[in-house]
Amino acid sequence: MACRSMLFFLGCVLAPAGGTAAAQNDGRKVARLIESADDLLNGLEARHAVASDDPDLSRVRTIIQEISVIAPANPYLIFHRARYLVLTGLVGDASIKLLEFVDTRQGQTEWRAFRLLGDSFLDEFPRLARSNYKKAAALNPGEAGVQFGLSMCELKLGAVKEAVKLARESVAADGRVTIRYVAHLARTLQAAKKWDEALREAENALLMARRETERDPVARRPLESLSAQYTLVMSILRARIAAQVDKSANDYLRFDTCLRRQARVTEKLALHDWLAVVESRVKSSGPDTPPALLQLYDRLLSDVGR
Repeated sequence: MACRSMLFFLGCVLAPAGGTAAAQNDGRKVARLIESADDLLNGLEARHAVASDDPDLSRVRTIIQEISVIAPANPYLIFHRARYLVLTGLVGDASIKLLEFVDTRQGQTEWRAFRLLGDSFLDEFPRLARSNYKKAAALNPGEAGVQFGLSMCELKLGAVKEAVKLARESVAADGRVTIRYVAHLARTLQAAKKWDEALREAENALLMARRETERDPVARRPLESLSAQYTLVMSILRARIAAQVDKSANDYLRFDTCLRRQARVTEKLALHDWLAVVESRVKSSGPDTPPALLQLYDRLLSDVGR
């Protein structure tokens, strides 16, 4: 609520100057638009993936256009544009906007901007990413996403012990809700050769992914996550086997079980891909769709649970 109140305040204060009733109305309108965009962007950023034709993404674009007409100098217009660019995959363009925003007085106190900068630099410039994550952490101590980002940086830079510590903190702050945080903790523990704990956390992430597929059995994305967690568990089991951690056959048997179960998930993912092709043809063929194609479409829908 404090963040939203500040956005509303800034929208009013940074609206076009003037004492007229029209200017005051513009200020209130800009404030409402900034809050609306912020709410939509928060929701979009919380998702695992955003389609290019997502209606909420279209709404954000429309709001940004409205703000640019009424208050083109509002710093939060830059910030919202940057967040929109991140969601559309234009991370390089977004980082330029974010650097512009954090150079403003308002941007200097916006931890999310520094976190997004960290995210944008993480793959190629982990030291620069770490610097921005630390600024975000100073503004919002203990935030799970920031701790996760810092842990990723430390792992890339070879500071495994610190990476494990930060990964534990991110999982604790998140309350074990986000699969990728738990999976990352497993990877850092694997890098630290803490085999038993690494396997335990990887299996926790696998269980979380399995529950997600149970909640949404017809969606593709949970299946992708489940497949990724099987890959992680098998990676750790392979490393344990190489290190001869367990002298019995247990690791071999667990690996075999994971391999066979992942194969079934891979088959379902392939069916989703094939369904998308058939569905596109059915929709484009209109009333002249061949009956055999409709029968195939019906069977594929059944196979994926739709």
